[in-house]
Amino acid sequence: MPEPTEEEKKAAEDAKKRKAEIDAEVEKLVKEALAKDKSVPISRLNEEIEKRKALETELGTVAEKLIEDVPEDFKSLVPDLPPGKKIAWVKDAMAKGVFTSKEVDNNSLDKKVATDKKVIDSENMSPVDRMATGYN
Repeated sequence: MPEPTEEEKKAAEDAKKRKAEIDAEVEKLVKEALAKDKSVPISRLNEEIEKRKALETELGTVAEKLIEDVPEDFKSLVPDLPPGKKIAWVKDAMAKGVFTSKEVDNNSLDKKVATDKKVIDSENMSPVDRMATGYN
């Protein structure tokens, strides 16, 4: 193979210099792109954090309004949970009837008492007769 000419050597040297310049330029552009990429997600992250805080505040307000519907006697039963879970817990408890108090109807208790039986005087009975009245 013949030896390269001066022009070919110079062209190869120029190509190497140009390649080094291009590599440096690419590295610079990559660093700038990475720096820009870091700033974009941070600002987006801050936006998302603000949205989340706003939604958390709204959920807290909804949870408090829902707890206002709970009777005072039962408010101590509501656990201290994050707003979303508290709403779910209160709705589930309302569906199951945890917060409803059942009124006792005194008249319904009297229906079970037998009123047609006569009162038996056991003073003058023999012991066998006394025991027999327990089975009637």
